[in-house]
Amino acid sequence: MVKPLSVFPVFSVFLPQVFSHSFIIALDGANGVQSSGFGTRLTTRGQVHQYTGIITDKEIKAGTVGPCGRIFGGDNFPPFVIDPHAELARAEASGVSAVHKDGSIVMGVFVHNPDGSGPFNCDYSRDGSLSTFEPMNITVQVEGVDGVNPAAHNYVYPLTAAFYP
Repeated sequence: MVKPLSVFPVFSVFLPQVFSHSFIIALDGANGVQSSGFGTRLTTRGQVHQYTGIITDKEIKAGTVGPCGRIFGGDNFPPFVIDPHAELARAEASGVSAVHKDGSIVMGVFVHNPDGSGPFNCDYSRDGSLSTFEPMNITVQVEGVDGVNPAAHNYVYPLTAAFYP
């Protein structure tokens, strides 16, 4: 199984859209700006799995989530549906990671437990509508087979994706 992570066209920000316990903790931009994935809030205390992005086909069909899903939540961190426009505004206010000259972006994906592992795929919305997505090329992948890596536990793995030329 390949788990999708979505990217907004302005590039800058990746939208967590995963089917397990992992999330984008950091994007390292060519401009020196480090940002985090939509929905990530590292200022609250609690269990790291609270930040996990969740999206299921059932929720999409029911219309209870948008293209970015929702955040798991827990303890002192309430769950919420990710609002892409609010998250983009939040990202712009704190700084947006820029794409490297080769079209790539380097991310740190926090894997909470073995079922949050790779492989992943990344997509982006060229027109910003978040209704259609195009694939990105993964050049550095998170270790795992069918979403599982028995050795993975509370570790940040590198993931690099590039826009196709």
